[in-house]
Amino acid sequence: MTVRPHRLIASLTSVLLLATAGMALAQPRPQKITLAAVAEARDVDVGVNVLRAAYGRLGIEIEVQRHAGEIALQKSNAGEVAGEVHRIDGIRERYPNLVQVPVPISYLDIAVFSKKPDFRPSAWRDLAPLRVGIVRGVVALEGATRGLKTRQVDTYAELFPLLLRGEVDAVAAPVVVALDWLRRSQASPESLGATVLDSYLLYHYLHKSHAFLIPQVEPILRQMLRDGTIARIRAETYADLAAPRQALRP
Repeated sequence: MTVRPHRLIASLTSVLLLATAGMALAQPRPQKITLAAVAEARDVDVGVNVLRAAYGRLGIEIEVQRHAGEIALQKSNAGEVAGEVHRIDGIRERYPNLVQVPVPISYLDIAVFSKKPDFRPSAWRDLAPLRVGIVRGVVALEGATRGLKTRQVDTYAELFPLLLRGEVDAVAAPVVVALDWLRRSQASPESLGATVLDSYLLYHYLHKSHAFLIPQVEPILRQMLRDGTIARIRAETYADLAAPRQALRP
């Protein structure tokens, strides 16, 4: 009997899917997993709270290690931790050992800030003449500012002082991170020019050694997204900040 190629491919795919499901069932469910996240990044709090709620339904405790952006990714990719709290889509090209859970658990608005209140760029290319500060290892920022003159630092705690000291002309950062810094430093958003230039969906990533958890946690996250639980957690997490988009002038 001749087996047609498309039927053979379909059969092999089915076998692989069954094997993956079988491996997931065979793996003992851990009581606790450790995830990496970017230090001094207030946006991570949403992902942490979402994942604690999701994994809590599986009886799994979440511990978070916060590192400089690039160090966090290196630890995750090396398997020193179980994965990343959340990152933007597409990081697997650079970090091949990280497997995406295909449900967005938050989103990130990226804005450009300068000491000129009337500075209003309409696109990243408008920053070409400027020195722009970003945090190293935050993939969204590295991608958005590619081709620009950038000054990179390891943490957000170092970023805004660069701007205040005049060592850069502008900084790019998530809106919620900026608002949190402004709140803690008692500065006013009106003292800075601020424009949202990009938004990114954020996804949870697991190291391939923990990918057996994906079939277990993915349906939970999908249900939390559909029933509004993730949106509620985001609102509660940012309750001490002004609504991120409303706090910045268009």
